[in-house]
Amino acid sequence: PDLITIDKILEHKNEVVAVEGILTSWVEDPYGSGEDRVNMIIEDATGVVQLRWYRFGDIPPLGTYVKAIGDVVEYNGKLWLNAMGAGALSWSKSNVPEIFPTTISEVAANPENYSLTALTLTGYLSKSIEPEATYSSLELRDHPNYASSVHQMRMVVHSAPGEWLESGQKVEVTGILDYDQHLLQWTLHIQGPEIRTINTYAPPIAKLDWSTADTWSYSSNNMVEISGVLGEGWVLSGSGNEICII
Repeated sequence: PDLITIDKILEHKNEVVAVEGILTSWVEDPYGSGEDRVNMIIEDATGVVQLRWYRFGDIPPLGTYVKAIGDVVEYNGKLWLNAMGAGALSWSKSNVPEIFPTTISEVAANPENYSLTALTLTGYLSKSIEPEATYSSLELRDHPNYASSVHQMRMVVHSAPGEWLESGQKVEVTGILDYDQHLLQWTLHIQGPEIRTINTYAPPIAKLDWSTADTWSYSSNNMVEISGVLGEGWVLSGSGNEICII
């Protein structure tokens, strides 16, 4: 199969392709149904994709540079690679990192090990944060799209970041992990200035289609692009549907 960069995957729907990148997250049997499957997140310099690997083989350590071969699938706003069998994922010993990174996946496996200690993580913001917002609650994900993410964790920003942060933005954050007894979940607490954007990745802009308005919810809290006829009261219309512009 053709070796492509991850940002070109949409151009190869229903085709078998090969991609290369860093393994940043994975979870076995994601729905607890006994399925012989692992969901993985693979990232290169152009984007990030979920690999759904059935009848999987050995799994390398996080941070390993891997090559994956699979079928490009798009369904209801979701995009992923389908693969089957041990040969779908390959890597060499030289591609295994000497120092293993701390990832959302690692923290999710044993959060107690990171409790109340300074923690630095890389991930994608689940929603936009205004420059002067003094308190924001959101998720830090391993994939910019909620439907494709394997792991996500609650994050609370306690002061203004000073710059506009877009949903889907790739960031590096440093904060304190604490267990919230009220919500019964672990939360990463950070200060706004501690959000450092990674400019090698640009958040994708979803193009909304009037004919598939039932799938727009997949782009909630994301930057989108849409064309239509502007009417009174800042209402955009097309194909019998309307959307408000604020």
